[in-house]
Amino acid sequence: MSRESYGWIGLGRMGEPMARHVAGSGDPLTVWNRTSRRAGAFAQSLGGAVRAAATPREVAERSTILFVMLAGPEAVEETAIGPDGFLAGLRPGALVVDMGTDGIEAVRALEAHVRERGASLLDAPVLGSQGPAVEGKLVVLAGGAAKDLERARPALERMSRAIVTGGPSAGQGQALKLAANLLLGHLLTGLAGAIGLARALEADPTALVTALETGLGSPYFGNKGRQMIEERWEPQFTLALARKDLRLIADAARKAGISWPPLDAVRALMDEAAARGWDELDGAVLVRLAAPQPPAGGAGG
Repeated sequence: MSRESYGWIGLGRMGEPMARHVAGSGDPLTVWNRTSRRAGAFAQSLGGAVRAAATPREVAERSTILFVMLAGPEAVEETAIGPDGFLAGLRPGALVVDMGTDGIEAVRALEAHVRERGASLLDAPVLGSQGPAVEGKLVVLAGGAAKDLERARPALERMSRAIVTGGPSAGQGQALKLAANLLLGHLLTGLAGAIGLARALEADPTALVTALETGLGSPYFGNKGRQMIEERWEPQFTLALARKDLRLIADAARKAGISWPPLDAVRALMDEAAARGWDELDGAVLVRLAAPQPPAGGAGG
């Protein structure tokens, strides 16, 4: 089997640690980031077979497998299209692996452009936030041809603890991710409300989190619950990104003919938090909305 040359576009909170795991393979890796200084520092910190590119096109020209990890479909389109976009430099026979949460339609549109250039696309968004990305314990949700998944598997396994296959077509990984994020939106807002209620009823919120973590067997409640209690808002996953994902979920549900009123309630809570200027904080900040409110009409009402 011939050696692959990897490319990586997007070195944000998630992309940087994920790319670091790929670099650990020792295979050539070319990286690009919108902030070129970040890409240069990344390449310098690893040395060896890692180099920073001046444009997304240059990354594609040097890659047989190109990973894209950006904040949403608009960012992917901006990076893909144009004379310096990665589509312009894509090699015939190359594989593009889109790892962001970009929505079904955007991924299928990107796949059409990729195929026009004689390349293929694997849809591979991930479950997990910055912590699992650093630890290499993400869950990959893959949609695409089996041969493309097997080709990307060595790199994907370096950054994940599991790879789940959604189906043989691009967009099926996105479908799994949107469904999973619908549940995570409910969990996040529900946990915030539960902690707020426990505090208002003068119960120990830490005891509540311990009970949930132990009784339901999920580390999510412990990790996110303690973050809420300790008021640690440094972003593992920003409210802005959560709101973007919920917009994609709502669009997909509407087009599929699914009505789910609780989704509207979750979006309304997150929009209220954004209106208070919390968009770039971690979603755990939603617990601040669950603080007791003064009686209507004030003290004299």
